[in-house]
Amino acid sequence: MCELNTPTIVTRCHDNGTGANASDDTFSYTIKLTGSNTGAEYNISGDDMRPALTYNTMEGAFGSFLISDGYISLDLTDSNDATCTLTNVVVPAPATCSGDVDIELSKAAFAADGTTAATSAKRGDTIVYILTATNASATNTATGVQASDALPAGVTLHTTTSPVASQGSYDPVSGLWDIGTLTPGQSVTLTITVTVD
Repeated sequence: MCELNTPTIVTRCHDNGTGANASDDTFSYTIKLTGSNTGAEYNISGDDMRPALTYNTMEGAFGSFLISDGYISLDLTDSNDATCTLTNVVVPAPATCSGDVDIELSKAAFAADGTTAATSAKRGDTIVYILTATNASATNTATGVQASDALPAGVTLHTTTSPVASQGSYDPVSGLWDIGTLTPGQSVTLTITVTVD
């Protein structure tokens, strides 16, 4: 008589490239089914449909199920014996893998050498501003990161030294630094050289 054992099921979360937005997180699953007196293959029906899977083999990954929709339920049926079945096998939705990110932004002013702190300045002096953006999250990637930094009154962009972003682009007219994606723990810098009016 055919008999199916409780399967081994492993789920995995996918953030869909939006590390800060858990609402679109999906999951996939892998499955390994064993049994006795079975045929060579089994089929999945229910909330997912998969024909001709091999026993004693980890199959998948299958699916792109919204985590917010909760678990899925599967029926597993031997391909040779339709009465040999496990019904309502629950595949639990994992926890979301997206979450809030904390972008830290700091700004420091230096003398023309870029290393000595600028404690004072007079007309004609060169000042180097270094902005640092850091993704302080240990696990979540930030996407579409932007920072805004308009030049303070009393300074103008240096005529021969353009702003330099280690990542992304900076528009000195609007003050917008379009950084893009920051992985967990990643820091990037924007260096702006100005002259005191």
